[in-house]
Amino acid sequence: MQATRNGLSTALRDWGALVLITAMYVLVTSTLLRGYYDTLHPLIAALLAKSPAELCTRLNYSTEGCGPLVSVLWFASRVAQGELLAYALGVVGVVFVYISARLLVGGKYTPVLASLLYAFTPTVLYPALLDYYGFAVLTPLILASLVLTVKGLVDESAKLVVIGCVLQAVVVIVHTAYWALPLGISLYLLINYAKRRLSRLERVVLVYLTVITAARLVFSVFGYEYFLALLAVFLMLELIAIDALVDPRDIGARSLLSVLAFTLALVLSAAVSTVLGYGLRELGVKLALAPTVAFGFTGLLALGGLVLILRGGVSGLRHVAVVFSTLFTTLSLVAPSLTPLAVAFAAALGGLLLETVISATGLAKSRRLGVLGRVLVVVLLVAVVFGSVRVVVDHYYTVHPVVSRILPLVDRGAQARIYEWLSRVSSELSSKILENSTSRRVLIVANWEYSYWLYAELAKRGLDVYLLSNTAGSIIDKSLIARIFTASEDISRLILENVSRDLGVEDVYVIVVCDFSVRKGPLAGEAYIGYPHGVIEIQVRRELLFGVLGDLVLVPLYLNLANRSLDEYLFTQYLSMLQVHSESVLALAWTDTGADMLIVELVVSALQGLNYTRVYNRLYSYAPIDAELTWFRLLYVNATHLKSIDTRDFGVYDVYLLLGVFRVEFKSEQGSTGE
Repeated sequence: MQATRNGLSTALRDWGALVLITAMYVLVTSTLLRGYYDTLHPLIAALLAKSPAELCTRLNYSTEGCGPLVSVLWFASRVAQGELLAYALGVVGVVFVYISARLLVGGKYTPVLASLLYAFTPTVLYPALLDYYGFAVLTPLILASLVLTVKGLVDESAKLVVIGCVLQAVVVIVHTAYWALPLGISLYLLINYAKRRLSRLERVVLVYLTVITAARLVFSVFGYEYFLALLAVFLMLELIAIDALVDPRDIGARSLLSVLAFTLALVLSAAVSTVLGYGLRELGVKLALAPTVAFGFTGLLALGGLVLILRGGVSGLRHVAVVFSTLFTTLSLVAPSLTPLAVAFAAALGGLLLETVISATGLAKSRRLGVLGRVLVVVLLVAVVFGSVRVVVDHYYTVHPVVSRILPLVDRGAQARIYEWLSRVSSELSSKILENSTSRRVLIVANWEYSYWLYAELAKRGLDVYLLSNTAGSIIDKSLIARIFTASEDISRLILENVSRDLGVEDVYVIVVCDFSVRKGPLAGEAYIGYPHGVIEIQVRRELLFGVLGDLVLVPLYLNLANRSLDEYLFTQYLSMLQVHSESVLALAWTDTGADMLIVELVVSALQGLNYTRVYNRLYSYAPIDAELTWFRLLYVNATHLKSIDTRDFGVYDVYLLLGVFRVEFKSEQGSTGE
C-alpha cells in the first residue's frame, strides 16, 4: 500500500511539473514570440501553395527534388495557422521527452528536468532553421518508434517491438532522414554483439529494417542521404551475416569484429556512392546550423551527462541514450532535420547531470552543501530558460539566409540594420520584376539557400514563382544551379533557355549576393571584390589579401557540384605554395577560365551598375576587370554598409554587401542599367 502511495505521489509530482513546464512554454512563445510564424520563409512559401504537389513543382526543377519534406512542410504550414494546434504539438513533444527519459535514463528528477531542458532549447522554442520546422512536429513520432523498439528488445516484448516497427515504417515514408533510425538501432545492436550473440527478436528487427530501408533507398531522392542510407543497409547486412556465421567466444574478438564490420560498411557505402556519383558530393553543401546555439545550455549539460555515464560504467538502457545522443548530434551537422531529435536525447543526458548534482550534494554531511546544490541547479535552469529565450528574441539563431553568408563580418547592431535593408530590398526587387515581366509566371535563379525567401517575397505579391532548387532539394537540381553559375555567359543562356522552355516560362531572372570593399580616401571610385582578409608576405613585398563571402565564396563548391576541375578555374597550387588555405580566399584565385564564369561576370556588372568605374580582384589581376554582358541585363542593384576594416599599412576599407537582379534576354539586347 505504501509503495502504491509513493508511486502515485511521484506520478502526481511529475505530471504537475509537466503541466507547469508546458504552461511556461506556451506563455513564453505566445508573449515574447508573438506572430513568429509570420517570419518563417519556408512556412510562408508553403502557405502560398495550394497543395504539396504545387509547392514541389515551384521549389524544384526536376521531380526528383520532391521528397516527403515538401509534404511535411506544407502540412506544417497549415498547423502553424492554428496556434492552439501548434502549441498542442509542442506540448506532445515535451511529454514524449519525459516518457523517453524515464524509460531510457530513469532517475527521480531526470525525466522532468529533461522535459524542461528540451522545451526551452532554441531549436524547440523557435524551430525556424530552414527545412526542419515540420520535423519538430515529427519528433514525438520518431522518439516513440526508437524508444519502443529498443525497450521491446531489452524486455524481449514482441508487442512493443511490433508497435515500434510500425511507427518506424511511417517515419521511413515521411522523413527525409529515414536512414537515421536503422542506423541508430544497428549501431546499438552492433555494440550488443560485442558482448553477446543477437537474440531471435533482434535478428528479426534487423531483417525488417534492412528491407524497408533498402526499399525506400531504391525509390528515394538521391542526395547525401544515399551514402548514409547505404551505410545503414551495409551495416545491418554485415551484422546479420557475422552473427549467423561467426561465433567467437572472446569479447575482445567480438569487439574487433564489430569495429571491422563498421569500417567495412563505411568503406563500401563510400565506394558505391562515389562510383554512382551520389551522396558524397552533397556532404560538402554547407548547411546553416550553429550547434552551439542550436543546443544552447542543454548541449553543455549533455556533455557533462555523457562523461558521467561513461565514467560510471554504461549499464542497462543508459548506453542507448549515449549511443543515440552522440549519433544524432553528429548527424544533425549534415542533416538539420535531425536536430530536434538530437536535442531530445541531449536533454535526457543534461537532466541526468542535474539530478546527480542534487543527489551528490544531498548526501553530503553538510546541510548547507545540499542547499547549495539545489540552488546551483535552479540557477542553471533559470540560465537555460533565460539564455534560450534571449537567443530566440535576438534572432541569433534564425538568421536570414542572406545574412548567414556574411556572419563573420557583422555584429548584432549590423544585423538589425541589414534586416531593415533586406526588407526594403525585398519590396523593391519584387516591384522591378513585376514591372519588367511579360506575365506573372517567372523563373528565379539563385543559390538554393535563398530559395524560400525569394519565393515567399515574390509570391506574396501575386507572382507565379518557379525555382530551380531549395535547401533540401536534390543534388541534381543543385548541380544545375552550379553549372549555370560556373559556365560562360553563352552556355548559361542556352541552359536557361532550355529550362524556361520546359517550364513554359518567358521571364527569367538571376540574383546574386556578394560583398565588396571601397578604400577610404581619394580612390573612392574603386571597388575591390571581397573584404580585407589579411596581409601576406610574397617574396620581398607585403600584399593585402582579400577574401569573399556571399555567393562567390561558393565557387569551389559550385565547381565540385558541376564536376569541373578546380585547377582549371582556380589557382589552387599557387595558394598552397603561399600556405593560404581559406576557402574565402580560394574563391577569388581565378584563372582566365575562372574569370569567364557567369557568376564573376554578374558580380562585376553589378558593381559597375553601382557606378564603380574600376573593379579589382587583386588575386586575379592588378588591372581593373570589365564585364560586357550580352544576354543578362542588370535590372536592379542595391548595397548596404557592413563594417569598416582598418588594415593599418594599407588603409581603411568600407565593406558593403550588394544584391543584384539580372533579367535574361533570350534575344540579344546589349547594355545594362541599374539603380
